[in-house]
Amino acid sequence: MKRLNLLFPTAIAALLLATASGCNKKAKTSDETNPGTSDTLIVEKVSYTDSAATDSGSSVRASVTLDFPVDGPANLVDSVRAWMTRQLSNIGYGTNTTPYAEAASDNTDGQRLAARVAKCAVKGGLTELKGMDGEAWGDIQLQYEYDWTLSLLASTPTYATFGANTYAYLAGAHGSTFFTGQTFGLDGREFDWNNTIAEGTKGRLMPLIREGLMRQYFDVETAQEFKDALLIDPDTLPLPVTPPYFMPDGFHVVYQQYEIACYAAGLPGCVLPYDSVVPLLTPAAKALLNK
Repeated sequence: MKRLNLLFPTAIAALLLATASGCNKKAKTSDETNPGTSDTLIVEKVSYTDSAATDSGSSVRASVTLDFPVDGPANLVDSVRAWMTRQLSNIGYGTNTTPYAEAASDNTDGQRLAARVAKCAVKGGLTELKGMDGEAWGDIQLQYEYDWTLSLLASTPTYATFGANTYAYLAGAHGSTFFTGQTFGLDGREFDWNNTIAEGTKGRLMPLIREGLMRQYFDVETAQEFKDALLIDPDTLPLPVTPPYFMPDGFHVVYQQYEIACYAAGLPGCVLPYDSVVPLLTPAAKALLNK
């Protein structure tokens, strides 16, 4: 088997590099997303980090970074803020999500939203770590880490695409990463598999995804090599649990850790050229591309 690309090139790199702190209100320009696009949103980059430690030295840290919409088409701003609330409300990984949902319920102010969620994560993590202090763990110092990065990936005259990268490390062998992209129409409509791919076209789409994964991500040439890279039979490959998303360079598809491959494989994904995908799209999705 050839070299394995552990990071999905475009979206993940953009998200993991979004570590700016503080509060800067600005319009996303075409140079900051992709050449040739124009602005539909004004976002405010906000960031908040909190941390705490137990008496025994175990610690928890949480960071939230948002490209928070502050101006633009009203329906789009409202829809993106509601999506952000959902992403910040569900850290997953088996923890109680109710406190996060309450912390993220007020999405009218980006800085306050980031602070509330980060503080909530630290409070919950600290409670768990305190419960593990004592004889059972001896002098072992445990570490928890949470990170949310919600970024504007592309802003065009017909759509805006955001990405949400969530990372959690709970004192185990390794952390867990979850990534989802989300494309919005200017009317605020969220595009998912159901309203993006036309009925009856999945059978034509899956070979494109399989070929994209083979060539772009796993960098293999034979069907057997591709099968060896997966946890499932390539012929039964499902659509990802997260929606596809539109970018100026193509139609993006990404799978989560363990969804189709082992942890070490990262987040398998590919970018399909629009020429091959447009015939499979719904009229609403084609309109995003002026098709």
